[in-house]
Amino acid sequence: MSTLLGEGHTYFYDNSLNYHPADVITLNGNQISQRTDNDNVTFDGNTNHIWVVTGNQQIPSYSDTIQSLNTFQITTPLAHDTIYKNLGVSINYTTLNGIDSVAVYARFNRGLSSTIDSSNWDSGISYSNGFIVPNNGTIHLPAFFFQTFTSDTYMTIEIVGARYKIKSINDKDFVTACIVSCRTNYYLK
Repeated sequence: MSTLLGEGHTYFYDNSLNYHPADVITLNGNQISQRTDNDNVTFDGNTNHIWVVTGNQQIPSYSDTIQSLNTFQITTPLAHDTIYKNLGVSINYTTLNGIDSVAVYARFNRGLSSTIDSSNWDSGISYSNGFIVPNNGTIHLPAFFFQTFTSDTYMTIEIVGARYKIKSINDKDFVTACIVSCRTNYYLK
């Protein structure tokens, strides 16, 4: 099951895409009705996020804890720097503690534009979803990665890290997760 926050409730979606509203969900003691802002949620890599779900007929009551991730940033190239399609680019970022890989996305302003599976870089096969790389602080996007991108436009590089676990209750699986992302805009030439 997955969750969606909105319309004044937190919904759990089952495998048939039927939704079931939960009665009350709290994160670190703060009730969630639609969205939660990070004023009440610490992302430092040490603090636990404590989830408590008050159930109903479709959703069992449960609680779970997951260790937060630290915040991070892209350090080079700097925001709004120019990336040259014919040269490719190496992106450096501060690493996330305690996870082994991150997802990387490259987008134009109007959504996902072009990404490539890092295991197929030699063949140049393009995919419409992100790719996973080791969480080591450096990502290299070769020149052919940008072949389908339009020149003289802004693009966004986003790096996403996640820590999650699955909890089974009454023959239902629930995912408890902490997800952080960092995105920076660049000029593509």
